[in-house]
Amino acid sequence: MSLKRNKIGNEVIVTRDGQAALDHLLGEGRTEQDLPMVVLLDLKLRRSTAWRCFSAYAPTARTKLLPVVVLTSSDEEKTASKSYGLGANSLRAQAREFRRILRGRQAIGLYWFILNRPARD
Repeated sequence: MSLKRNKIGNEVIVTRDGQAALDHLLGEGRTEQDLPMVVLLDLKLRRSTAWRCFSAYAPTARTKLLPVVVLTSSDEEKTASKSYGLGANSLRAQAREFRRILRGRQAIGLYWFILNRPARD
């Protein structure tokens, strides 16, 4: 909703838990053309922790160029180190105030959907 509110018109696919995210990204019959421009990975995923989801994702030949942005409420160095160690391209510590969350999502949308030039094989 916050991306739409900020006039970011790209399609956004939301999965309800880590397993659904993995199924969407790595499911049978998926091709590189089916992949999103960017994955926004919230560390508070249900059913499968984000760390487990991220580890299972282990970039394949098909997904190696897919950028992953980790969203977290933690500002701890160990969270950043672990995220980047697993292959994250960016880490965004989310604000707790609603207006600041919206501004943060706007910045993510502007950068990853408009300014960033995705790599493709």
